[in-house]
Amino acid sequence: MNLNEDLKISLIKSNNSTIISDQTYRTLLECSFNELIREQIGSGIQSIQHTKPDLIKELHASYLRAITEFARNNLTKDNVRQILNSDCNFSTDRANLFSELYEKHKTRLQIVLVNIGTHLPHIVPHIVDVKWDTDYIVKTSGIDEVGGPIFRITLFVENFNDMKQENEIDKINFSCTSQELQDLVYRLKEAARHCQKIAVGH
Repeated sequence: MNLNEDLKISLIKSNNSTIISDQTYRTLLECSFNELIREQIGSGIQSIQHTKPDLIKELHASYLRAITEFARNNLTKDNVRQILNSDCNFSTDRANLFSELYEKHKTRLQIVLVNIGTHLPHIVPHIVDVKWDTDYIVKTSGIDEVGGPIFRITLFVENFNDMKQENEIDKINFSCTSQELQDLVYRLKEAARHCQKIAVGH
């Protein structure tokens, strides 16, 4: 497996003990694993005091990417250690810590990755279907103008129930005018274009 060059560059920075102490490295790495397996403890990386907070954020993002790639490609503990040693110039101790934590959490990581999109907690539910209907305002003597049709939208969303360990379908109902519906469609298209740009950029 080959890591992206930008990811390698970020990971190499974390091996500099004059910039990232052993304790900071361990804490940041543990926070990254815990975040991915949904066992965030305490305040996460916010608890790390460092003179270069932007570097901490960069390394955190790099660890998340690397861990995800390792698990997605089903690498072994030895594979991870070798990549960190040879490609990222990690010291033996730091490569060992990374690979040991990876082996410890590998199964849980892969379960999370397989179920991503439907089983992630605290995320907006996954939309699986939509229905809509139209109501019209009947003009009466008390109404000077007719505002146009009212759209009644029902979104069917899939949520993962941690207690039951299964997916559930819920409904989200709302009403909107023609203009509001157009605004919603426009914003959704903008969000889709933005996601496509991000995907192409990576």
